[in-house]
Amino acid sequence: MKKLFFINVVVLVGIFLYLDMRYNTTQGSQQELTTVEDFALLDHEGKHHELYKYKHFPAVVLFSHGVGCPIVRHSLLSLQDLQKKYPQVAFLMLNANPQDNREDIRQEMQKFQSTIPVLKDPTQLIAQELKITRTGEALVIDPQTWEIVYRGPISDRLGYETQKVGKVQNFVNTALHALLNKQKIDIVPTEVKGCAINMQDNLSIKSQKISYTKDIVPILKNKCLECHQNNGIGPWAMTSYKKIKGWSEMIKEVVLTKRMPPWTADAHYGKFSNDTSLSVQEMRTLVHWINSGSPVDGNEDPLVKLHSKVAKQDWREGEPDVLLKLKPQKVPSTGVMDYIRYKEQVPFEEDTWIRGVDIRPGEREVMHHMIIYIYPPKDPNMDEKKQKKHKIYLCGYAPGSGADMFPENTGVLVKKGSKFEFELHYTTSGRSVVDHSQIAFYLHKEKPQREFKVGAAYDVKIRIPANDPNHEVVASHTFKRDVTLYGLSPHMHYRGKSMTFTAIYPDKSQEILLAVPNYRFDWQTGYTLSQPKTIPKGTKLVCSGAFDNSKYNEYNPDPEKEVRWGEQSWEEMYIGFFLYSPNEVSHR
Repeated sequence: MKKLFFINVVVLVGIFLYLDMRYNTTQGSQQELTTVEDFALLDHEGKHHELYKYKHFPAVVLFSHGVGCPIVRHSLLSLQDLQKKYPQVAFLMLNANPQDNREDIRQEMQKFQSTIPVLKDPTQLIAQELKITRTGEALVIDPQTWEIVYRGPISDRLGYETQKVGKVQNFVNTALHALLNKQKIDIVPTEVKGCAINMQDNLSIKSQKISYTKDIVPILKNKCLECHQNNGIGPWAMTSYKKIKGWSEMIKEVVLTKRMPPWTADAHYGKFSNDTSLSVQEMRTLVHWINSGSPVDGNEDPLVKLHSKVAKQDWREGEPDVLLKLKPQKVPSTGVMDYIRYKEQVPFEEDTWIRGVDIRPGEREVMHHMIIYIYPPKDPNMDEKKQKKHKIYLCGYAPGSGADMFPENTGVLVKKGSKFEFELHYTTSGRSVVDHSQIAFYLHKEKPQREFKVGAAYDVKIRIPANDPNHEVVASHTFKRDVTLYGLSPHMHYRGKSMTFTAIYPDKSQEILLAVPNYRFDWQTGYTLSQPKTIPKGTKLVCSGAFDNSKYNEYNPDPEKEVRWGEQSWEEMYIGFFLYSPNEVSHR
């Protein structure tokens, strides 16, 4: 009997030790993370959020969310009460559940009348970086240091299938009050009760070793090397494993903040053939490889061989029919350069149909972008101002872009006597250079079936109030004939914030074709549809967007100034470009 009692005691002690060790390990892993690194995600309404953009708030509360979790649902009212009590604090939620999509979250927030943004974490990398494994956990963050001053449940009110009766300790309220009043935060850690988050890649990452040669190099080849080569626009060249290893922490940072690759379209809408963004699996693979120490395998470094191929300067579409060398342009070592614009006669002696253009910068590291317009032959009955309105967009270059080869059986007509206008924008690189850019033209031997065109919805009457962080603008264009749509491109300047292209069809149905929730002036991106789209006559293309003219926009030249339309980058434009061809056969 004594022996049996002794065995039972040993078993019970063992169980308690195991549970205590498990609990302390969980708490310990949380305590290891004392500060939060920057990250960027879209919320359930498609709006862009970057954590460090909340640096002007006195506190940030981040709550782990999950659709259908009872503890989360019971916590929403407490969060909303805290939001009302502390309007100066930023409240955000993070959803890393693989089973929850945007529509699920939107319906849940609508059902419970919550206005707090829910940031969707499709890769689960942010949850992993924050060591979040359950819903129902709150993090109180000090934006002055990005220190986590409290993490745990909102209060001690909720348990599994139970609610506390009597006095409740609201831990988040205590932490916020202390932080805002610069007092010491002294809260005893409490176990987080919530729904377990199914981390999708835990098993695969543990069971599979990520290969540098087989997994990492293909990602870099497809998404990075176009810019990160010698004399490329990227500030450093991905020439070897040693380079990647040395820059690995920086790679992780720009990937998690969505600064790289430079693709700002919302993946929720549309498919694009020139998409340079990382897929969910590519992001997971790259970040987990870096977190594991960036191990190398294989006897040869495939990046070295790839770099030698990328560095070759052969024309991507073969030898051009006509080669035009632009005027040399001096670019200083430092400072901000104004746009350079000049015209010259087209290099064609007769009416010519162009089927494609390839722009090759002489100095890739300083070429921000180039745009080529066509000015038709001068009309004696038209003044300069009216003539300018008839200029035609031909093509453009931005880092990472390929040759502009127009869709099959289409082309752009350049009439004899026309002029090209070149718009050049350079960024300084720390050394002075002279750019010798070249342009390759590929011509049709016969007139194509259809004419390739660029149209625009725009608002030249924009007036953006001073200090307005979200000035909304809408422009539209109604198609007067059936067309085939090939691509879309938003254009604003430093204060540009977002733009969405929505097609409203003749039957009143609507479709979002492109959403750019985080517009960036430093990347003039065009979005080419994976499949050309037929747009029926009477369709209205609506471009709805916003400007940030506040002091919190780090690119804003002057938030105290009302801004209007203008060609200079410190002024503003609001244009939604669309690439199309009329569906009828061209007779020009």
